[in-house]
Amino acid sequence: MKYELLERLRCPKTGQRLTLDTPEPIADAIESGWLVSVDGQHRYPIRNGIPRFVPEANYADNFGMQWNHFRQTQLDSYSGHPISANRFWKATGWRPGDMQGQWVLDVGCGSGRFAEVALAAGAHVVALDYSSAVDACHANLKQHPDLHVVQGDIYALPFAPETFPFVYSLGVLQHTPDVARAFAALPPMLTAAGRLCVDYYEKSFKSRLLPKYWLRPITTRLPKLQLFAALERLVPVMLPISRALARVPVVGKMLKRVVPVANYDGIYPLTEPQLLEWALLDTIDMLAPAYDQPQTAATARRWFEQAGLHDIEVLNAGHLVGRGHRGAERGASGGAWHASNGTSMILGINACRARSGGAIAHLMGILQEVNHAEFGVREVHIWSYARLLAALPEAHWLVKHQPPELERSLLHQLWWERFALPRELAKTGCSILLNVDAGSVCRFRPAITMSRDMLSYEPGEIERYGISKERLRLIALRHVQNASLKAADGAVFLTRYAARVIQQSCGPLSNIAYIPHGVGAAFQAIVPANNWPGDGERPIRCLYISNAAPYKHQWHVVQAVGQLRQRGFDLQLDLVGGGEGKAQTRLESQVAVTDPDRAFVTQREFVPQYTLPRLLAQADLFVFASSCENMPNTLLEAMSAGLPIACSNRGPMPEVLVDGGVYFDPEDPDSIAAAIKDLITDSGKRTRLAARAKELSRQYSWTRCARETFSFITEIGERVKQATPQ
Repeated sequence: MKYELLERLRCPKTGQRLTLDTPEPIADAIESGWLVSVDGQHRYPIRNGIPRFVPEANYADNFGMQWNHFRQTQLDSYSGHPISANRFWKATGWRPGDMQGQWVLDVGCGSGRFAEVALAAGAHVVALDYSSAVDACHANLKQHPDLHVVQGDIYALPFAPETFPFVYSLGVLQHTPDVARAFAALPPMLTAAGRLCVDYYEKSFKSRLLPKYWLRPITTRLPKLQLFAALERLVPVMLPISRALARVPVVGKMLKRVVPVANYDGIYPLTEPQLLEWALLDTIDMLAPAYDQPQTAATARRWFEQAGLHDIEVLNAGHLVGRGHRGAERGASGGAWHASNGTSMILGINACRARSGGAIAHLMGILQEVNHAEFGVREVHIWSYARLLAALPEAHWLVKHQPPELERSLLHQLWWERFALPRELAKTGCSILLNVDAGSVCRFRPAITMSRDMLSYEPGEIERYGISKERLRLIALRHVQNASLKAADGAVFLTRYAARVIQQSCGPLSNIAYIPHGVGAAFQAIVPANNWPGDGERPIRCLYISNAAPYKHQWHVVQAVGQLRQRGFDLQLDLVGGGEGKAQTRLESQVAVTDPDRAFVTQREFVPQYTLPRLLAQADLFVFASSCENMPNTLLEAMSAGLPIACSNRGPMPEVLVDGGVYFDPEDPDSIAAAIKDLITDSGKRTRLAARAKELSRQYSWTRCARETFSFITEIGERVKQATPQ
């Protein structure tokens, strides 16, 4: 238990403050001891760093067994997929930037699947559970300095009232003996403007026909270990049957529910072992809990109203979700721009061409962070393909359109975008269009177009592709992008460098905004896993995150690290991002020469973005050797992590990193080696530059990006409106 939690704890029986008795500290935390009420009448143990306010045996015992057995199964960091993160943001409707630095209460934390998401957003998370699942949560996330784990009872929460700006309870309340009373315990924990989100199984005639409700009268009476053992044998048999039934045309989705097993095939992108592990975990969750009490939407709304909460929303977001907040009503419309102009707009977003990781991250960032009503935007309509739309938040003001043509060939996509999209925009009453990529061929007006690609513009880069299809594609793309930028009423560039170079090709543009991407709170919250290695303690870990491409120069970095090892520097190089084609062949050839035994160079395939914070936390030094970027996102993430950085001196990199790193010529291995050596040998410089890089990174938030983007949209919208004859 960390000392800062003590101020927020209260005796659950009397509400009195608690004091420490015979604490045994380890570092800055208390490993064991007692919490005592100020009148001395009530004592609560601290064991394994966790304050315990409940008896060891209770109705939630099965959950403790379940989560300790499947301790990591549903953690995104373990599964490799943002399944928990997607559910969390979809259910709560909150923005990650709002949670940064805030105290958050996770009621019914289990093994910490949602606590991990909130911690990644930079929150101070108090994770509470009634069962011994707290031990699994603590084991999973104890390395995070902002985690506080408490074993407590939802009916007698051991906290001071009005302590938490955010409270959530996901997948929990239906498993309590008295759901109404459990919910009623949560609103008093909120601060004056605090926000609450809960979810339930939804009660309906259809839900009562689910096989689990036929079986629960039997399974809940079985000894827990006996039920676990039986399901370990039965689930591997039932899951293939459910999957086979699901493939039956038309009625497959209904048929698979006949088999009482959790089947996530086709729902989550899990491996075969993961599908079985999730199936076993959630089948146990269906059949073992002592209580399973679904609720109706009307009941959920009534409870929020009785608690005096505002802006209440009850919706189906996979589960029946209720959310609201304390304090004065914010309202769903009317903000600064809206109020002053007396109008509201409908914004269209063309995300047909948003296929890169940066484009997807950008959309997710601004839509999660923006307060649309502040800028007079009533609705946002977005057109894109299924995978991107599934990653975006669910909100009443965000309308998603998935044209089937966008899942077909490039020709079908372009034809639809050019001729059908303008009709769709007019039909939905869109006031203005944001093209999130300059590769757009839509000519709806008014429109703002974002520029992302630099490869077809950067002098000398296109020549690296020789005479090839890729070079012809880049030349054609440059003409398409120039036409799109010139046709737009406004243009957004990610860096001033990109704006200058691109306008040398397309010509001067009149209405320009410079709006760089943000960086996620998960990167700002990175805590280094290790101190800088002492002499001979271990190798220095160098990290370079980027796919192998002609302009990324990984082979030169391999040469540079090889040179330094020959001079006695114990370095390891971790290349993350995979690759293919000639660039990958060139990289493999260089590794074969420099490190034939693969003793110090490793290359990993592409990894999901949410796994990058862990890789950055484990690194000692970051290398960025690209010679062509529009906005170097991985460089920005390394800056946020507070790593010492050796960086390419090309393109916009000096504009972003400024004086926060050591620069080199990315095509000169000697120059790269000199920059890395400078950071290794000068500890004062290394520490100073790392701190400066982190300081510079703080200006790149998604909140700022969202506000500047929507501000520019409303500015262009007003400008076009005023210029149009009435």
